[in-house]
Amino acid sequence: MYSRKMIITGIALLAVLAVQTSSAKQTKMGDPEYSVKPASVKLWRGIVNTLTGWGELIRQPIVLTKEDGAVGIPTGIINGVFMTVVRTGAGIVEIVTFPVPMTEDIGYDSLMNPDYVWQSAK
Repeated sequence: MYSRKMIITGIALLAVLAVQTSSAKQTKMGDPEYSVKPASVKLWRGIVNTLTGWGELIRQPIVLTKEDGAVGIPTGIINGVFMTVVRTGAGIVEIVTFPVPMTEDIGYDSLMNPDYVWQSAK
């Protein structure tokens, strides 16, 4: 029963968030609210990438096996270890720097491609 209440509460909170997001006014560059959403997305992406960076250990062998066949398994494991460090590090950098854009070119965009470990590369 307790978990059912939590599920209902979570759904209600998501509904409220969806309504607020859909009715939010458009902001222009220079408005203080202009950078709030991108900064919060950057913070969330940093938290997720820090916690799920280890997923590269699974992702890289799969990606490289599709590209190179059986040779991709050992190469993918080595790549996965390296990319785990890179994705987790990028997540930490995004958490620390979330209130400010990185550079004019990058802005609040992700340092990684793809943004999250479970997405396909762009």
